Amino acid sequence: MGPYGRRAALKVTVTISLAIISVMSLRSALQTRQATDELMGGTRKQEAVQQVMFVSLRFSGFLRDHQRLPRTLEELDPGISIVDPWGTALRYEILEPQPMWYRVGSAGPDRVFDTPDDIEQRVGGK
Repeated sequence: MGPYGRRAALKVTVTISLAIISVMSLRSALQTRQATDELMGGTRKQEAVQQVMFVSLRFSGFLRDHQRLPRTLEELDPGISIVDPWGTALRYEILEPQPMWYRVGSAGPDRVFDTPDDIEQRVGGK
């Protein structure tokens, strides 16, 4: 093989090597993205659980001070965040005014209420 043949073979080898490295890098990046998305999803779920629990805990003070359930989450505490980590407003529902049964919840990652991924705190109710 002459010098031009060796140079051409070297170019082909380098090109193939770069293509393999590029594919491996892309695959690694996609796997990292998937792992990051899964981790962030878990983190958001934990944030939503904590948020729903925090809101629910605020009810005890409101009940003590007003002897009734709040009409809305804004009435419960004007400074409270009423949007879950996915940008959906928390749902608050009075199940029965007496004996003061209610539920507070997040629609979860799918942003649709009444699906299996909902995060909910329920006090009493049927």
